[in-house]
Amino acid sequence: MQADPDRITQALEYLILNAISHTPDGLPIVIGAGTEERDDGTWAVVSVHDEGSGITRELMPRLFTRFAAGPKSEGLGLGLYLARSIAEAHGGTLTVDSAPGKGSSFWLSLPHASRN
Repeated sequence: MQADPDRITQALEYLILNAISHTPDGLPIVIGAGTEERDDGTWAVVSVHDEGSGITRELMPRLFTRFAAGPKSEGLGLGLYLARSIAEAHGGTLTVDSAPGKGSSFWLSLPHASRN
């Protein structure tokens, strides 16, 4: 994979810090890494899952925009925006699955350098 390691580290830090800030003490945060075969080749995928309160339906459409801090957020609402921007700058994606009361799962996916 061709990527800026500092920027990818930064994106992962945003995802992990977000999970930490929204997960009650004592509940797990699960981080996974692997590859995924897609129609356009092999992708590296890092997942971050938390057992927090989940993302409200109202926040979900603007979650990856600037200043989209949720009601319990302590930050400015820039971390997920920057993480997605970093993923997209590398030809990748940042996606989320979440429901109130069910926690959140984020997937940072980056294409393998040899993909077509």
